[in-house]
Amino acid sequence: MDSSLLEKSNKLIEPLQHELLDLINGNREWEHLGEDNGVESDRIMTESGIQLIKAIGLINRQPQQIVDVICDYQHKSEWDDMCVESLMVQEFDPNYRVLYQRFWAPWPISHRDFVFASKVSNVGEDIIITAKSVETDLVPEKSGVVRGSINTSGFYLQKLGENLTRVTYLVSVDPKGSLPLWVVNQLGKKQCQVPYKLKVRLGDA
Repeated sequence: MDSSLLEKSNKLIEPLQHELLDLINGNREWEHLGEDNGVESDRIMTESGIQLIKAIGLINRQPQQIVDVICDYQHKSEWDDMCVESLMVQEFDPNYRVLYQRFWAPWPISHRDFVFASKVSNVGEDIIITAKSVETDLVPEKSGVVRGSINTSGFYLQKLGENLTRVTYLVSVDPKGSLPLWVVNQLGKKQCQVPYKLKVRLGDA
């Protein structure tokens, strides 16, 4: 195990859980983007101009069943059609690891890839998944692929009943490279449908 990578990951992930819970439960003013496929979406514009998306949907499954799909990195492309490669970089424990993922982008935009720490934690009967980009020499940058940055990302899976979960997805990604900000934010809006994609993958749509 790379102890320096663990230390760097801890410094990023530990405060992120509190940040996500504050964003979900706090009194921030969100701009409502609408409803599509049963998913309510909102956003906040960050100081950098890159939006932070919040998407909320209901899935008729237990939180752990949803976690099992989200964390099955080898099969992510089966519910996220933009993901073309997903690999394990380092596993600290079954619920805490560093992953590499590469995503398709339409021509002439280059593919984007990300190296990020991801952790699953229990919050009572609920589950929170946090993810944030981390720097490591274990995954060199590839020619023709732009290394993006996950500024904030996570799922809050709130158990509402025996087989009912409210899925709140939060994400803010900087794809880097020479993309106009409006293109960055337009791509970000596609992330609003992640709760619905999970619902489809679980056979609940």
